[in-house]
Amino acid sequence: MTVLNQPSLVQKTNSDINSNLHMGVIRLPKLLQILGISRSTVYLKINKQSKYYDQNFPRPIKLGEKAVGWMLNDVFEYLERIKSLSKYQS
Repeated sequence: MTVLNQPSLVQKTNSDINSNLHMGVIRLPKLLQILGISRSTVYLKINKQSKYYDQNFPRPIKLGEKAVGWMLNDVFEYLERIKSLSKYQS
């Protein structure tokens, strides 16, 4: 029996681990917790007919017939965008 010398499939660096923390899908309760806004505000920001519509707000993705979620990376990018805009307005 010959054993092949294979590199480890699970060699992760700190940057790989940090980038993986931003991957994944979160549901509404976690989105509310991260952003610190209400459920109604989320739906106002994604409704194109609302005066509070925010074209930069992360888009929900369909997870099933009735379930939606948000990509965690999109949420963090949105927070960074808000943070950079607030620096310019100060």
